[in-house]
Amino acid sequence: MKYKYLEFPNRNPNEPSIYRPFLAVRMTSGGKFTDTFCLVDSGADCCMMPAALGRLIGIDIESGAQQEIRGIAHQAAKTYRHFVHITVPRLGSFDTNVAFSTDLRYGILGQEGFFEKFRVIFDRKKLMFEVIDA
Repeated sequence: MKYKYLEFPNRNPNEPSIYRPFLAVRMTSGGKFTDTFCLVDSGADCCMMPAALGRLIGIDIESGAQQEIRGIAHQAAKTYRHFVHITVPRLGSFDTNVAFSTDLRYGILGQEGFFEKFRVIFDRKKLMFEVIDA
């Protein structure tokens, strides 16, 4: 499936918009689900989601295995791991271990859990990306 990058306004109104590869997914746990958009991030080690989304589907976030994750700015984010089911509409679904954090504003689909299930081709020049069921 081919997808367009989503446009985001730049924080500096004098600069051009920012385009990012976001993908619509459904996250399910215990019979409850939520639909969300996640950044497809080849530089992320694992899949991460905002804690608020996990709570929406009934997960007791703090009961999960705690893990500190550091990003490119080397700031630590406290996360809690839980298994969930993720569905990519018209493409497929899978179970994966997700790191939930109160420090996130949106979900991230990373190497562990997403890129090991799908082949992803980025075409930044055309502002398109393709996700193929591996």
